Amino acid sequence: MGEPCAPDVRTLDPHSASAAERLFDRMMVGSGEGFFDRCGGILADDMGLGPRKTLMTLCFLSYLKVKERIPGPALVVVPLSCAGNWLREARKFVPHLSIAKVCGSSKEKSFSLDDDDIWFGMKDIIVTTYETLPHLAGPEDFFGRVFWKAVILDEAHRAKSSTSKIREALEMTQSASRFLLTGTPLQNNLKELHALLKFLWPDVLAKQSEVFENAIQLPELAAKALFLARCRCEVQGLSWISAKQVSRDLSKPV
Repeated sequence: MGEPCAPDVRTLDPHSASAAERLFDRMMVGSGEGFFDRCGGILADDMGLGPRKTLMTLCFLSYLKVKERIPGPALVVVPLSCAGNWLREARKFVPHLSIAKVCGSSKEKSFSLDDDDIWFGMKDIIVTTYETLPHLAGPEDFFGRVFWKAVILDEAHRAKSSTSKIREALEMTQSASRFLLTGTPLQNNLKELHALLKFLWPDVLAKQSEVFENAIQLPELAAKALFLARCRCEVQGLSWISAKQVSRDLSKPV
């Protein structure tokens, strides 16, 4: 990693720093060109390790601005209970990045959007909540009119339903990349996993939805081993999961 990002990386434990390195390597293929090619990924780890994923994500956003000099704001969508923590962690670990929130009461949101730096996308990071996003996601509304450098979903399982208002609002946002942070085991439900992957790469997986649905209707005993093996291969090819999670999952018998 480049020297400008070193202060952020040094705050991470070795496992998290290694995962952050892998994120940089994957997303910045071709001297940064790969970042604009609808890149994305899933950062998954054990439940209860939210602070680790937050720090790795902040380090990556710092890397984009300081090392790669990629402009534009990043949108971080979080549960309401996590909004304050994201603001505190960003101000503590990446003080060179400007951050603001657009959430809370109607008065708080109006006050935020009256700030020209926020309205015109001049902030490095905008934090909002899953409850706020659907109300400001139209083409002329704030979240719909800004082109985001990255859309990052914390507790990404909140977007697992393809028909929810949250998912509909997220689909209306325009971005160069999408990232999912989750501590919920991805293998719990194959339909939910496919729904999240389809959000990351809609152009790639849209035509495969029917094939996927038919596959999981097959008798469990006949399809389980083959399908899960293929699914794991696809997940490894399309996204990246922390080394600890991969090691644990692959050690389980199919």
